[in-house]
Amino acid sequence: MFERITTIVGLLAIVAAVGMYAIPHLLPGDAPGVMGLDLARIIDEQSRLDLKPLPVPAEDREICAALARATADNAGEGIERMRRHLAELGETALRRAALGWMLLLDQQGEAARKELARALELDPDSPYALVATGYDHLRYGRFEPAAARLGQALGKYAGSADWQRLYTAALLATGKLEQALAAAERAVALDPNTPSSYLLVGDVHLRGGRLSEALRWYEAACELAGPDSEITRNHQPVLEAMRERLGS
Repeated sequence: MFERITTIVGLLAIVAAVGMYAIPHLLPGDAPGVMGLDLARIIDEQSRLDLKPLPVPAEDREICAALARATADNAGEGIERMRRHLAELGETALRRAALGWMLLLDQQGEAARKELARALELDPDSPYALVATGYDHLRYGRFEPAAARLGQALGKYAGSADWQRLYTAALLATGKLEQALAAAERAVALDPNTPSSYLLVGDVHLRGGRLSEALRWYEAACELAGPDSEITRNHQPVLEAMRERLGS
């Protein structure tokens, strides 16, 4: 759905702590992802989960419902609907951010950035515009501004595990391991039933050279995902290599 973040994947694909092995979710594959994240899935989920940060006026409830159903497959229809809504009712930060979000789903990056920039002009604290802008930076390897925008959004609304996972990815990419660990652990606390949160905590520990802690969190992710899951199947060779390295 979105472009792969190949630069960060290349940076983190092979970690010295596991020798010749690479962590599967650090490698480019058919699905776009970085450090345990399927960013396309997360963006899609955020459009549903994170309507909570802002109060939604009655006249915007319909477009927010459309945003909640948005996918790459139906984004075009949603974009036209958003534009009609703006033409009829005028612009607000929420409406511009919603249109920008739809354009991101439709991979219209330049048009999306114009809408998100306008949303931030109307409301510099708009969580939706900040997160969407941060994601766009992250997608293209602009990690410092990605972390800055995502951090701003979380300063306004810290209750989204999806946003915490994106923030972790940006922080990890910039080498801010202590902050990345805190964000990843918050994602687990907010969403304890999602394996990717546990994978992220493991990634931070692995990047910091704490192999035993990384192994513990990867094992927790696999246990949560289940023995027949893709996560578990992909990680078994890596977990075995890590256990061998640790002598356990």
